This record gives sequence, C-alpha cells and structure tokens, in this order.
Amino acid sequence: MSENIYPITSRFFQQESFRNHKHLGIDFGMPNHTPLRSIQDGYVEKVLHLKNNVGNAVFVKWNDGKVAIYGHMSEIDVRVGDKVRVGDLLGYSGNSGTVVGQNGGYHLHFGLKDANGNFIDPTPHIEQIQNMNNPALLVKLTESPEIISTKLSFMDYFQQHMGVLTDFLNQTKINLISFLESTDYSPFIKGVKYVVQFIFFNT
Repeated sequence: MSENIYPITSRFFQQESFRNHKHLGIDFGMPNHTPLRSIQDGYVEKVLHLKNNVGNAVFVKWNDGKVAIYGHMSEIDVRVGDKVRVGDLLGYSGNSGTVVGQNGGYHLHFGLKDANGNFIDPTPHIEQIQNMNNPALLVKLTESPEIISTKLSFMDYFQQHMGVLTDFLNQTKINLISFLESTDYSPFIKGVKYVVQFIFFNT
C-alpha cells in the first residue's frame, strides 16, 4: 500500500559509524519543507528548539498514551497543548539540530515512546509516515480492525435490506397516489395531490 516515497535512511537500534549509541528512532529521507502530519489523534505535549540532537522537534501524545517524536524540523506550526487529529499539519521537515548525510541531511527523525516513557520500535508505523500526505489513505491506515469490521458489517446489512426498503417505498408511493387519484377534494387538497405526484415521479 505504501509508495515508499520517503526512503528509510536509518532504522531503529541501528548504529552507524557516526553514532555513539544505537538509533532510537527511524530516519526518513525527504526534501526540505515536506509537510509533517500527525498519524494519530492526540495533543502536542512538547515543542523543542535544540541546537544539538533532534533540533526543532514536536512531541505528540497519542490517545493511547504513546508519544510520537518528530525531529529535525525546519518549521513548527503547533504549540504545546494543541489538540491534533489524524492528518493535521505539525510543521515541515528540515535539517535542524545534529544531522549528517548527503543533500544537506534533510530528513525526518521519527521516534516513539510508550506510556512509561521508554523508547520503542516505531517500525509498525512506517506505512503511516509514508502516507501521511495522502489524507484518505492515512485515515484508512489508522482505523482499528474493530472499526473496519463494524463498517463492513453495517454496509453488508444495509445492502442486504436495501431491496426490502426500496419495495416498501415503491408500494407506499403507489398506494398514496392511488388514494389521491380516487378522491375528489377541495382545490387546496387537489393542489397537494399534484405536489405529491410531482415529488414521487421526479425522484
């Protein structure tokens, strides 16, 4: 499903020659000023501006207690306390803080902490980051299996009973029009009859 438009340049716990510790996130190579969006609902817990390490960074606390970290940003468009929904703009990618690599080192460092503040592997969310600028697909990727199952069950039920509903409405239309046709009322009621006939025969 992912188009892999943002190549992974460093994975979780990878330790390249330029690091003095294992990598605590995943790096996605991307052009400068790429929109960075929230991939879960939550709120902005922290906004940092560090000359070293992650540079300009946004910490988004998800509703499940995890905290997503967006690092090395060029611009930040949110403030601490802001509520965010899936697809909301947080800011733009850049090369602030400590970066290495070609093309100016522009990339997104994406980290993840559990509810206890421990760094955990963000790999399960790679596809959401890859598709964060495709809102329709991002929302689909963030839906829980329970929500998807409920939607499918409702659609199956609706489709199965649509024929019964259509037959009922058609019979009601016939009965109402037949009743109006067979009854001689005042000019006002006749006017209502014509309106009803027009509505039913033009829908």
